[in-house]
Amino acid sequence: ESQPTLMTPGSLAPPSTSPYVATKKRSSDSSASTQSRAGKTLEGKAGVKAKRAATAAHYRGQASFVPLPATLSRPSDKSTGFTGPQAPTSPAETPLVPEEARPYLNIQQRREAKRIKEEHGLADYTYIPRTGLGGKVTGLTDSCGHLFALREEAPEWVLKGGRNGNVLQKVEKLVNDFTSDGKNEGRNLLRGQHLGSKAGVFREMGAPVRIPMYNKYYKSRKEEWDGLLAKPVFQRLHGRMEGVFNGYFRDMSLSYKRLEKALKDDLDLRFLGGPFASLCLNTGDNVATRRHRDALNLLLGLCCIFVNGTFDSRVGGHLVLEEAKVIIELGAGDLCFIPSGMFTHWNIPIGKGGRRNSIAYWTSGNVFLWEELAGKPKSQLSLDELAEWEGRKREVWALLLSHFPLV
Repeated sequence: ESQPTLMTPGSLAPPSTSPYVATKKRSSDSSASTQSRAGKTLEGKAGVKAKRAATAAHYRGQASFVPLPATLSRPSDKSTGFTGPQAPTSPAETPLVPEEARPYLNIQQRREAKRIKEEHGLADYTYIPRTGLGGKVTGLTDSCGHLFALREEAPEWVLKGGRNGNVLQKVEKLVNDFTSDGKNEGRNLLRGQHLGSKAGVFREMGAPVRIPMYNKYYKSRKEEWDGLLAKPVFQRLHGRMEGVFNGYFRDMSLSYKRLEKALKDDLDLRFLGGPFASLCLNTGDNVATRRHRDALNLLLGLCCIFVNGTFDSRVGGHLVLEEAKVIIELGAGDLCFIPSGMFTHWNIPIGKGGRRNSIAYWTSGNVFLWEELAGKPKSQLSLDELAEWEGRKREVWALLLSHFPLV
């Protein structure tokens, strides 16, 4: 039986559904309605079940991991001090083939992988170990060879210590100082027990006018947020992130840049998280998210996760993607790009004796929808404009799916 390809419009969702965000529905039951009011339950998203089922059918047992090119041209970026990867000029220059060498670094890594699979009921999942090579990029591809996620292991300059510590220590100290005053947003118990502090561009639910705007938590501490994100260590981190994003998902990166320009020109808004509009500081020293999907992220886009702390990545901190049936080992300093709005994902706890925090970056699908509809909310579209939009959904699906490159 032939399997759908990532590039086929409608293969991952019916064309009648939105390609931007997972929409919500109200339940007639009052308690369920209260829970789903902000789209925070997995069951409270209309039109999503078909998307998830098709996604699971496409990826289950088919996802594989390949080493992505390491010998790429790396032009210097003086503004950030980062040298980022660029896409090769032709696939022949950097052939992508699975490594036949031992996938595990040592016996303990293999033993921990077996334990994690047994303890969490993930026996049929593919385990993707770290290689221990600084800057090594490993991609996740579907059965047709389309890249849909990747991990970049921490490069040497992130781990190398200076007079005031390495990048990880500097980021951890800055974030701890920023959140220590208790002004963070608090806990989202559907995501985990950790604390979260969000800043970015959203179309906030319940706002009188549904145009993109900075969220209220950023606006209430604007000077403090701007000061934090202007620190050289954050500029270098965001430069690294942008280099990886642009190097491996160039078409998607360009679409994000177009949105950023539209926000700047029309609303005087800017992206706060490097190549992404929004970010969340996840703190608490044992950050391990529960099973969830990021419903407000661009459905066919990517989020980036930066892992920080001091912990043994062989023991815990792994990222699990359910529909793809993979377990990704993530160490401190690693970057991981995943379509967090499409895949159910969660973390393996790190256990005792370590610290794990993270920073998540994304751009809301509703903000992309604002650009697509020329700044109008759907409720203000004329009948002709609404019909035109409904007719274009299949075309938009195809365009957004094409942003996942064939490697």
